[in-house]
Amino acid sequence: MRQLPQYISFVVKTMVSIRRIENFLLEDPLDTERIRHIAPNEGKSAVKVTDSTFSWQSTNNENAFKLESLNLDIPKKQFVAIIGE
Repeated sequence: MRQLPQYISFVVKTMVSIRRIENFLLEDPLDTERIRHIAPNEGKSAVKVTDSTFSWQSTNNENAFKLESLNLDIPKKQFVAIIGE
């Protein structure tokens, strides 16, 4: 009985993870016209995003999250972590 709270927490986390995977798999594909690939030795950036907009919505369309006019330049051989909830 002492482990019941841990089991409940585990089940809830599992359900959230499954829902996130399901939402990801059901998303519309990316617009490949807006993606440009460069040769590995070209440029100093490993990842570069210029004047881009990204948005997310919850399943009930509340608390929409949006990043607008995002500029991101990550140099090669750099370790970067993006963390959020």
